[in-house]
Amino acid sequence: MTGTSITVGNILSLCAAVSDSISGTRKKHKEIMAIQIVSRFFYGASSIVLKGYSSTAQNAVAVFRSLTAMKKVKSRVLEWILVAASVVLGIASCAVIAITTSISLIKTIKKTFGRNRRRESRTRRNRKGSIAPCSAKKSPPTVIRPRGFLN
Repeated sequence: MTGTSITVGNILSLCAAVSDSISGTRKKHKEIMAIQIVSRFFYGASSIVLKGYSSTAQNAVAVFRSLTAMKKVKSRVLEWILVAASVVLGIASCAVIAITTSISLIKTIKKTFGRNRRRESRTRRNRKGSIAPCSAKKSPPTVIRPRGFLN
């Protein structure tokens, strides 16, 4: 995540907080709900920029909940659907995050231990004195003797 995306995400979150405080100054129910919906969009955009996808899912459900409250729709079925959607989306986004994190962790572990295993096998092979299969046979080392020694 870059510094620019963090800055943009925090500015969007600040806009959401300001709109939340503005909604508290309103008297009419519809105005309060409308400003809170705008606030939820700011929070959602901030969460997307900051890669908080579970928060984005919860904000989407909150927007629908606020819309039903603004329209004064009173339905037990709709309330339970929104609660179920909130729970399902929350669990699903956490599961996706857990799976993605696990996959990247496994890849990192494989890279790390794979490299070490290759290094160890090379050093073992060299210590035993075996010749790599792709190299040609080497001639025996030349022995240099000092002059006058067993000429």
